[in-house]
Amino acid sequence: NTSTRLKVAYTATERRIIMLDGQAFFQVAHDKSRPFVVSAGDREVVAVGTQFEVRLDKKNVAVALLEGRVKVRARTDELRSLSAPNITIATLEPGEKLEFAFARPATLIKGVNVEDLTSWREGRVRFDTTPLAQAVEEMNRYGPVPIRIADASLATMPVSGVFRTGQSDSFVHALTELFQVRAERTEDAIELRRDQR
Repeated sequence: NTSTRLKVAYTATERRIIMLDGQAFFQVAHDKSRPFVVSAGDREVVAVGTQFEVRLDKKNVAVALLEGRVKVRARTDELRSLSAPNITIATLEPGEKLEFAFARPATLIKGVNVEDLTSWREGRVRFDTTPLAQAVEEMNRYGPVPIRIADASLATMPVSGVFRTGQSDSFVHALTELFQVRAERTEDAIELRRDQR
């Protein structure tokens, strides 16, 4: 996905991807003799033959499983952090998502729609009663002109819908049509405020 950086480190005994930032979808060929490992933050995802995605930012790691089975464990490669917290190994089943902030224990979310989570692969983002602040953050990953919430009272407003990545204007237009929100374009951003009319 956008702004993703990773390193590939394949050896005779292991296929390893080191995620530095961003989001990626993996479809793994079955090979028990060479496990596929994705290192992200202080954790790693181990798979043999499966489909899953990993998202890494400065504070969190999220792993969502579409098909097969993966294990999430403390990182074992030479780039791991020595201060990594001890988190019990988790095994994910299809339709499950594991999230953790670097400062908190992991949270297993069952029954997520992982196809919605990977809709970015088709150029779409999907929100389901998502707080506006989170939706804006997601849209800003793709748009050339950043959206800013200038009125803090709008931050928790729930937003639902499907939007094309990179089309901030249509997202903002929907907000102004459906909610008491007005948008003002400045030199470097689109600012959202509550419409008092």
